[in-house]
Amino acid sequence: MEQQANERIAEAEADRDRIYEEAETVLTEMRGHVDTARAHRTRAEAERDTAREQHQAIATENRRLRADLDRDRTDYRAQIERRDTEHAKALAAAHAKADQAAREHRDQLTEVLNRHLESLGPNPEHRSEPVRDSKPK
Repeated sequence: MEQQANERIAEAEADRDRIYEEAETVLTEMRGHVDTARAHRTRAEAERDTAREQHQAIATENRRLRADLDRDRTDYRAQIERRDTEHAKALAAAHAKADQAAREHRDQLTEVLNRHLESLGPNPEHRSEPVRDSKPK
């Protein structure tokens, strides 16, 4: 009986040692999983921080580009308004010159016709009164 008890104790101790070894193996594996999980978490946090920094940089760049676009839009509108004003002034000046040229041309024609009438002399068949400009100046 004592021998059986010793055998049982030896078996129990062997079982205990085997269980401890298995537990140590499982514990080592679990520590490896925990370390791997921590490494993944650290990498994920670094990626998150990088993504956040990139997002902030992109948002800053977008704000700068929008400000540039607004400034360019304002500049282009001002340029268009200046060109419209210059065009309107040039058109008005061209109309004024055309009107002046037309008046001068009418005056020259009137003068030529009056000289021609004068050169014909007083003839009852011809009109003896000078030609008048039909358009007001």
